[in-house]
Amino acid sequence: MKVIIYLFLSALILFSWGEIHAADNITVENGVLNLPGEIRFVPGSDAIKNESSKVIDAIAEFMKKNPDVRILRIEGYCNSRADENSNLELSKLRAMSVAKAVIARGVQCRRLFASGFGSGLLFIKSGKTGDRISAVIASGKYKKPGIMPVDGGGVVAGDPCK
Repeated sequence: MKVIIYLFLSALILFSWGEIHAADNITVENGVLNLPGEIRFVPGSDAIKNESSKVIDAIAEFMKKNPDVRILRIEGYCNSRADENSNLELSKLRAMSVAKAVIARGVQCRRLFASGFGSGLLFIKSGKTGDRISAVIASGKYKKPGIMPVDGGGVVAGDPCK
């Protein structure tokens, strides 16, 4: 019975918001992209490891297939190995690196917003901690009502268009 209710609600949401086009195994749950893997970095750096290319390709493909997603917020999080100021700065740099990598794959810079959360904030939906990147639909047709605003907390990483 729960499955039927879930499927009905999911269908209702998709019909009311329009169709979300999956890209390379990306699905959307509560406005958050479920990425097909993790984006990995060189330890202590914002350099993205080559093994993460397919995930970044998938994000770019998703954005190209979903022009009604006006802004995708790229959120950077770090583990707590360093002090909070260092973690916050690194999380901002990593979020910006991912945004720039998505832009390099043909997505308009104005459709991305990068912010860093350091290690002190848990991601509301998953409760995950540690080094990671999350992608949240922050503005547009598929933004879940009530989800965080575009700035969504954290610290703005900078302007991805520069």
